[in-house]
Amino acid sequence: MHTSIQKHFESLKHDYKTDYSVVYTWVKDHIDLLDKNHKWLFSNKSHPIILEVLIIYLLNKNDLLQASYYLYAFKKSIGDGVAFRLLCASYSIKSNSYDTAYELLISVLKQAPQGSNTWLMLIECCCKNKWLDRGIFFSKKALTQQEWKPKTQLELKTKLNNFYFTNYEFKKSIFTSQDILQSFLDLDMFFIDDADKLPFKPEVAMTALGDFIALCEADEVKAFPIAGTLLGLHRDGALMPYDKDIDIAISTEDSMDIIKVIIEKNPRYSIDTDLIHINTYMSIYDKKLLVTIDILKFWEEDGKFYYGWQLPGKYEKESRLLTFTPFHLVKRKFKEQELYTPNNCDLFLSELYGNWKIPDPYYYSVLANNLQKITSLSEAISYRFLIASLRHKKEKKAITIINALQHWENKDPLLVEIKKKYETKI
Repeated sequence: MHTSIQKHFESLKHDYKTDYSVVYTWVKDHIDLLDKNHKWLFSNKSHPIILEVLIIYLLNKNDLLQASYYLYAFKKSIGDGVAFRLLCASYSIKSNSYDTAYELLISVLKQAPQGSNTWLMLIECCCKNKWLDRGIFFSKKALTQQEWKPKTQLELKTKLNNFYFTNYEFKKSIFTSQDILQSFLDLDMFFIDDADKLPFKPEVAMTALGDFIALCEADEVKAFPIAGTLLGLHRDGALMPYDKDIDIAISTEDSMDIIKVIIEKNPRYSIDTDLIHINTYMSIYDKKLLVTIDILKFWEEDGKFYYGWQLPGKYEKESRLLTFTPFHLVKRKFKEQELYTPNNCDLFLSELYGNWKIPDPYYYSVLANNLQKITSLSEAISYRFLIASLRHKKEKKAITIINALQHWENKDPLLVEIKKKYETKI
């Protein structure tokens, strides 16, 4: 058996020692053989990279038990140097032991401050544990540490942007987004594919929609489709194939606290804790069907209905709020599912989208028709979506976002430059 795995190993490209992606693919393809050849793996001290990448592969699969077993073998093979401490830090982050990970990564940086992966892991550790001030500090320090490769610079700037946004520092987030966009222009690096992004499957999403609404109704909460989800159902009788998630709302009588209780009782769902705290919005993930569900809360004030991102305390003035004519809920049937919808769907969609009857896959809803005013929150979100659109090769969506920002009198010359560059390609 050892001979067989050795032959497979020798089939690796000659540059495997420096190309982790080659080794990662090899490990993934030969995981069963590796599991059956522990003695070969542990005795093969001249190639610890195989063991290292195997541990990374197991951590990516969240197989912490197997990863801990191979970590022990890795330490016996090469000792407790930098590579071992980095793997232990990855293991600690995966197992939510952030203090341990933090200490390990700081010790590695003292010994080897030139490692970009170490900086990125340290920043990720701060993000996971909501150490926002530390995250901002280390992101800025990493950027000034040395001349990183362009891709690493962009990763660090993106991390810094995320920390600013999560810390309600929206103007700094906008400035960092502009810096990222300028880097993209200067380096001509706009298009960075996100190969891991899961495609939106309307049939699966429809099942996820019905399942979650049924959970809410079991707790006497009236949840109903809203925004793009309602638009697709009302206009087309089905979810739009170019959508990216499910949009659900709860009525003025219901509470987001009840929604949190419903989610906590059901391990199928997880709350996105990377978002800023918003009183009237949360994003959850259906781990069974792999669908994101955005949940919004309606409330009534001065004879109007509101929904959007209502921020807490001193940040309230930056909230992103949309206004609607009041409505009541009625049950309708869609694809064998009975769902609540506003009784005035035509008016509701007109207030939100304008001419909603003509499909527009590039419509940008953050700066919707009935937005009360543009705040630094709405602007920061828009710049972040602009970056994401360009990363995912969605030039038309990017132009739509730029047009929406300019409609709200954004005079940023960088937007003009980007628009000029990509309008000719559409």
